Amino acid sequence: MRLLLTAGLAVLLAAGAQAQSPATNLSCATSGGGATVPNGHVAWPVGNPLWEFDFYRPANASTGDGTGLELRNVTYMGRRVFDRAGVPVLNVEYDAGGCGCYRDWQDSESPYMTTPAAGGRTTACYTDAVAGSVITNCERTGTNPAGVGDQGSFNGVSVEDYGTELVLTGHTRAGWYRYRVKWHLYTDGRIWPEYSFASAPSTCVARPRRHHAYWRFDFDLENTPTNDVVTETNMAGDVTTLATETMRTWGTTAAPTVRQWAVTDATTGAGFTVEPSSADRLLAVDAFSKFDALVLRYKAAELDDGSGSCAFSTTAMLNNEALTNSDVVFWYRSSSARIVGTCELRGPTLRAFGYRPVAGEGAPAAALPAVEVQAAVPNPFTPQTSVRFRVAASQDVRVVLYDALGRAVRTLFAGPLEGGVYETVEIDGASLPAGTYVVRVEGAAVAGSTRVVLAR
Repeated sequence: MRLLLTAGLAVLLAAGAQAQSPATNLSCATSGGGATVPNGHVAWPVGNPLWEFDFYRPANASTGDGTGLELRNVTYMGRRVFDRAGVPVLNVEYDAGGCGCYRDWQDSESPYMTTPAAGGRTTACYTDAVAGSVITNCERTGTNPAGVGDQGSFNGVSVEDYGTELVLTGHTRAGWYRYRVKWHLYTDGRIWPEYSFASAPSTCVARPRRHHAYWRFDFDLENTPTNDVVTETNMAGDVTTLATETMRTWGTTAAPTVRQWAVTDATTGAGFTVEPSSADRLLAVDAFSKFDALVLRYKAAELDDGSGSCAFSTTAMLNNEALTNSDVVFWYRSSSARIVGTCELRGPTLRAFGYRPVAGEGAPAAALPAVEVQAAVPNPFTPQTSVRFRVAASQDVRVVLYDALGRAVRTLFAGPLEGGVYETVEIDGASLPAGTYVVRVEGAAVAGSTRVVLAR
């Protein structure tokens, strides 16, 4: 067994090594509220980029309380998606008799552990990391009711390249809380903005509380933001156009009312759905959290809610202004009913539709890969999920599940696979601990992987 685990770790570490960095123009700037200089520019995959964007480390905050790890000027297949996206508002409320309520900050970085990838780039605040090597408080929380201490000594932004998925990580502290923000970008156009909640030892962390992270997605679809349209699809499949500024709720896990929202460019028909995760649905909206989604007409000064109170304030923002064919900002709430001794992963799925290279843009067409590993559905999952994969040429294939430390957990498939034929593997997480895993497809001359997250 020792030999098997060691070999699994070696395979995963080798897979994570990058020949060159996806990031350029690296800087460790921290400028406080109103940051203007990005900490780097990413074009990925290297050599044939589908995603390009600037990133701002948490300490390089653009609002007074910080925005976590912020992305700006985001394009997919050469076409504009966001002007900027981050988490400008973060708060927490304890049960009566607990520790009160707080408006938390996200511009104070907390150290974490990561292993630099061979051939990648490493600076004081940026590293190309071995895929699966990032360890924050979340990975080490386990069942410790008092939380765990900080991990490692790296502060800043790490990037993990899983082949069909790029993951950026930032880690922050606010008192005894530890917050982790990750951006998962996929070659098929999906985005998973992930927010996770953990803590360091403190009396308060063992008391019931609710954390709320408010994502702000400033869509500038096709770089023509004044013709965006927002629609809402209910559980019956009925579609409604949201004509004026509004607060919305997705309902509850037991009685969901909203299936998804979509922001669409009225001219090209391209856009993104915003799909609530089952984990986000666990904590229904209340008087403190206010909304699950907030759709507003863009205003340059509205980078946050302008409030210093614990709860999110919509007073100055929600004015019943017209949304149809306008520049829109979509706010989304990710929340955690904090259970001691766990790390809870939250965040919606943003799914691209209508994106193809446009003539004259020079956007590259994605080449047919030698191995295709699709994203798990569902992901995150509890307790089961499935992964679909395909190799271009016939060969013997093994599909192995690895944990976050690179240890082989389970062989999911082993045998010959005909080229061009899809196979599906099922993952049953009932006997596995919660956390991040890697599904790796290994053939005679190909290798690919995707991440899965088991939540409880």
